[in-house]
Amino acid sequence: MTLPVLDHVLDISVRFDLDIVFPSVSGERGFLRACDGKISGSGIEGQVEPQAGDWLIRRPDGVLENDQRIFFTTTSGHHIYMRSLGFTAQNGRFHCTPRFDTQAGPHDWLTRTVFAGVGRLDASGFEIRVYKLEG
Repeated sequence: MTLPVLDHVLDISVRFDLDIVFPSVSGERGFLRACDGKISGSGIEGQVEPQAGDWLIRRPDGVLENDQRIFFTTTSGHHIYMRSLGFTAQNGRFHCTPRFDTQAGPHDWLTRTVFAGVGRLDASGFEIRVYKLEG
């Protein structure tokens, strides 16, 4: 049996322009609205569409549970949707599991690949390096 390996395939950066936070019984709940950003790598270049963002919960232990939903438009006019679940430590280190959806065509390999991401996140935005699982 072959051991799995991670292969770097994409870089994603997103900037936020709105931070809404309120208390809930689950912890401090919030929304960070995406206003700008890009996706690049593996033949994909694109920009973030507005009205996307990160729905989060700050747990009592200080860890953020992230639920990011981002739309990208590529330079070739294709649309890519990303939903990424993850955790952000108090130091801003971010780990996630991005999943993608897009139309049939040059980027549909994204829809049948398992990914892991690492990066940094704060109230101004996030940057992640995305790796695909192979093996």
